[in-house]
Amino acid sequence: MIDTLTTRGLLPPTTPTVERNRKRVLATYFCYMRDRWYDDISVDGCIYLLRDGGKIRTYLQARTADLSKSSLNATRRILNRCASHVIGQEGALEWAEELPEVFYPAATAPRRAYNASELIRIDDWVHSRPRRESRRVACIIVSLALGAGMSTEEIYHCRYGDFTDFGTVLAVHARGGRGLKPRTVPLTAPFDDLMRQVLHGVGDDRRDEPLVKPNSARRRNDATGPHLIADFIHKTSQNPSSTGLAPTLPRLRYTWIATHAAERVDFNHLVYATGSIQPFQDTFHHMIVESGALTETEYREWISGNRDEPDYPPLRVVEPRAGGEV
Repeated sequence: MIDTLTTRGLLPPTTPTVERNRKRVLATYFCYMRDRWYDDISVDGCIYLLRDGGKIRTYLQARTADLSKSSLNATRRILNRCASHVIGQEGALEWAEELPEVFYPAATAPRRAYNASELIRIDDWVHSRPRRESRRVACIIVSLALGAGMSTEEIYHCRYGDFTDFGTVLAVHARGGRGLKPRTVPLTAPFDDLMRQVLHGVGDDRRDEPLVKPNSARRRNDATGPHLIADFIHKTSQNPSSTGLAPTLPRLRYTWIATHAAERVDFNHLVYATGSIQPFQDTFHHMIVESGALTETEYREWISGNRDEPDYPPLRVVEPRAGGEV
């Protein structure tokens, strides 16, 4: 049955090694649903099982007790990728939109925050990188965009010496760029701890070293250097073993902004933290409302009121000074 699905193009292309592992995961899933729920596992029945997010969710919940966390995550990634591919070919079931386990391609709107389901797929994309260096770069990109709201250009120019660890707060100095002012921003959890892992063991002699290295010195001096990050995301996503959803950095930044707006952080602090030269309301107003972070009424109340100390996160400048921290 699985070979037939592959021949008909209903399963995504992959490498022979990954295909063997995928066949094992799918066979276990199909047989479990047949033995436990008496589902049909003909070709059409298998297609149905991949289109039904509810059955995938039921299966994953049932396997929680007997699979390790890493094995369960790997199983979830494989099933989600196969389900997404089948849905792209055959369409989703009518009730599938209510199930977060069934994932759809990212929205193409230029200013739109990611939803929870898409963020889960992005996490899968990060952890499905086959090589350690590839995972490191993916972790840096997502952590700085989703944890500090940095742009592609700022991430490209970010260096090890741009980070300051205050113990409870890991701050990064964003160097600014086109349309953005330099600023110091604390990373929100859990991305602060992820970046601490990246920075662990890096000596002072590497303070001027970029986090994301180009393939050549010429590329570092090239004005188009920031395209290195977009190229990395695109090329790694074309790898047959890649799973999850490859992110776009502007949407990660919009998600960071919308999340902070939903938490009602101090408006002026968020304006500073975005670094945007353009008026905040002209740039992000509709995105915040359309993302569901705030209603129109809540948005107006939010921008008109300020708090001395925002509850979450501490979006204020944290700089060491002779007289203490400010």
